[in-house]
Amino acid sequence: MKKFAALCTAFLLLTTLAACGHTPASSASSGSASGASPSASSSAKPAVPDSGSASASASSAPAAPDESAETPALPALENPAMHFITLPAENPDGSQIEKGLLVAKTPQDWEYDNYTTFFKNEKKVAEVLHLWPAAEGDSPFADFMTEPYTDNGMFPEGFGLASSQDLSLNGSPVHILHMKTWSDDADAPSYPLFVFYNIEGYVIEVHFYPEAENDEAEQQLFLSVLSTFDLHFSRDNVSESGASDASQSTSDASQDNA
Repeated sequence: MKKFAALCTAFLLLTTLAACGHTPASSASSGSASGASPSASSSAKPAVPDSGSASASASSAPAAPDESAETPALPALENPAMHFITLPAENPDGSQIEKGLLVAKTPQDWEYDNYTTFFKNEKKVAEVLHLWPAAEGDSPFADFMTEPYTDNGMFPEGFGLASSQDLSLNGSPVHILHMKTWSDDADAPSYPLFVFYNIEGYVIEVHFYPEAENDEAEQQLFLSVLSTFDLHFSRDNVSESGASDASQSTSDASQDNA
């Protein structure tokens, strides 16, 4: 009887142990399946770059151009002379579109050749060269306008483009090329400013010739002259602007010089 009871007890113990041993195995299997689920879920989510990679991506993108700085107050032109310059608006290939009339004010001691050039003390001080439709896009200054001057391979060694400058005048952009040149009849280098001014949807190219290198006062004077530029494509518009009222004084000054 005791043996039978012992056998029953042993049988119950084995049964209990077997049941206990099976439960952890089933639990482990369930844990394994649960662990696989987050992995599958995370693989389905799109990768999100960390802050470091996002910063690197942003830094490699081209930066938006800064707004041009407005020029400081310019010196006033005292009793300026008014001039009328006829300029053909040109396409990049040089073909003419229409004729524009540029109204400009200059110091009284600038002599005008009644064409496109101004002289002071018998030396060229300014020249109006081109009028083009402004380029579309971020900048009104197309490459073809400035490329003849930005390739220093076209100049002797040590000459050509020294630096460039961008600013705003009357709310319109101005691009200035600071050049170093040497003319055949000169005994020293010259430092002209090749200026491109966006006005009324057109770009005017003007060259100024200072007497000295990096003369801030002269550059301010040139910008004062540039700020007076007024572009028209109809003489009616010129009359309405009041410019014609000064034409007589300009003619009188020309007769006096003659």
